[in-house]
Parts: sequence; C-alpha cells; structure tokens
Amino acid sequence: MAVQLEVIVQNAEEAEMAEAYGADRVELVSAIKEGGLTPSFGTIKQAAERTNLSVSAMLRPHSWSFQYSADDLAVILEDLHVMKKAGVTGIVFGCLTAEGQLDHAVLERVLKETGSMEVTFHRAFDELEDLEKGYREIAHYFPAVTRILTSGGEPTAVSDKAEAKLARLTALQHELDGPVIMPGAGITTATIQKLHHRVGAEEYHVGSGARMDSDYSRPLQEAKINKLLALLT
Repeated sequence: MAVQLEVIVQNAEEAEMAEAYGADRVELVSAIKEGGLTPSFGTIKQAAERTNLSVSAMLRPHSWSFQYSADDLAVILEDLHVMKKAGVTGIVFGCLTAEGQLDHAVLERVLKETGSMEVTFHRAFDELEDLEKGYREIAHYFPAVTRILTSGGEPTAVSDKAEAKLARLTALQHELDGPVIMPGAGITTATIQKLHHRVGAEEYHVGSGARMDSDYSRPLQEAKINKLLALLT
C-alpha cells in the first residue's frame, strides 16, 4: 500500500487545493496557532461537501489543556454529532487526566458516539510519560482508535531522538496490529525522506511544511506537496 500524506487545512478552499495537489487526507482545524481547535459547523459542512478526500475534523474545545470537565465533554459530544451530520470521515481527539495519563472515561464516552468514523488520537499522546505504555493501553482498551498522531514525545518528529522513538512505536504497531503511527511536527521536503527511511511509517502528517514560506497564513503549495509525496515513494 502506498504511503499516505495527511495535510492540515483550515477551510473548504484549502481542502479542495489539497485534493487537487495529491494529498490523501486532510485534517480540518481552526485556530492553528493554538495547536488547532474545533472548526465551525459551516466550515466542517463545506469541507465535507466540497472534497472527495477523507476529512478528519479536530475535536478540541479549548487549548489550555487536554483535560476535559463534564461541561467540556458535553460540548465535545455536541460537536461530534454536528461532525457526523456533516459527513466528515473522522475526528482528531485526545484526552488526558490531571495526572498526565490517558483519560479512559472521556475517551470511552467519545468513542461510543463515533460509529464508523475514523479516530485519530492527537498529540496529547506526546505528553504521556511513557509512550510505549500509552500505545499499548490504546491498542488494548480502545481498538476503535484508527491512528495516533505523534512526534515521538519530542518538539518535532525529525530529531534523531524522535525518529528512534517513532521507529520503536511503529514496530510496536506491527507487533500488536494496533493503531497506525502517523509522525507529525517539523515535517518538510527537507526532512521527510530521512524520517521515512528511519521510521518506515504508513502515514505522515504535514502542516506548515506544505505551505508557501512555511506560513499558515499563506496558501498550500502544489510543488511542496508533490515533492513530499515523491520523497515517500
């Protein structure tokens, strides 16, 4: 199977561009400078209607932590129902306890509502103290999780230390037949080939590295997406 490239987009127009330029899937977010928050209903609906790509929508009500109160959870579930109604393919979600562990109760409640949607556990995963333990927990208790977006617990996925961790997590994925490890953070045309050579992941996630001047306020760049895809073949 060909290696897949997921691209961050902020609206339906960018989703259409990502499709035209050859991306395999888009992650739809708002407030990217806060790490990505839940997009508006109108944005979600337009993106789902205007592209044939799989659209994974960020499900994150605030940016100050990955801990969610009962009120937060109520908002999350309402937003999830909106996403299902709009027809997006999947959600991007993650949750931790105050102690920095996986929040089993919140994750279980969200997964009860996802049905056939794909679920990406986002970079809240990188805040876990023991990533391999966290991966085993998700694989064992939450088989509905499709993939895990991770930088290997490092600031970016493209340092030697991060690449070594990502390679171990990818090996664990194959050992357990668990969620796909999708490296993300710091991926550009200059870094993706070495990362792929060391990690051998099935999917990669790119944000500013697919844009003009590596700037989220600038458009997606066809040449960069084409080169990223070419370097994965």
